[in-house]
Amino acid sequence: WVAERPAHDGVAVIVGGGPSAGDHLENIRLLWQDGGVVFAGNAASGFLGQFDIPVDNQVVGDAKPESIALIDEWAGHRLIASQVNPATLDRAIEAGRTTLWHLMSEGVEDLFPPERVKRGGYSLILGSSTVGDFMERLAYVMGYRELHIFGFDSCHRDGKSHAYPQPMNDTM
Repeated sequence: WVAERPAHDGVAVIVGGGPSAGDHLENIRLLWQDGGVVFAGNAASGFLGQFDIPVDNQVVGDAKPESIALIDEWAGHRLIASQVNPATLDRAIEAGRTTLWHLMSEGVEDLFPPERVKRGGYSLILGSSTVGDFMERLAYVMGYRELHIFGFDSCHRDGKSHAYPQPMNDTM
């Protein structure tokens, strides 16, 4: 489970799927080459991989069953929300290093094993409904204080809502 870590001088490179993500691939690559740690939300992970930009942490938080298709087996690590569809979580675990995180919501700790609540050592992540919100907060909880953010435009450009095809969101 994701736990709070002390602040450090690491650099988080946070990449969402907005159309502008493709405009900043060289900036993202340079930050990674300089030691930045890449957090990519949902399918942005596979998108970066197409351009040979390694993803250190893929973040997935959507509960819909289609999210199983977003799991990137090439990401170094997956940060998966406990509210995802069970098949998505299973797929993430099969793909390799996976850490669970929990959305801060009323009563969520009532769903945890009592001994785990008593032991503590985990963080609840506050957010709204976008993986971008979650990525920023996860990076902060993990000790990052320098955040470089790309692809958070959440707009439509040339009729597209993402920098890559995202059929599961075409009707939104």
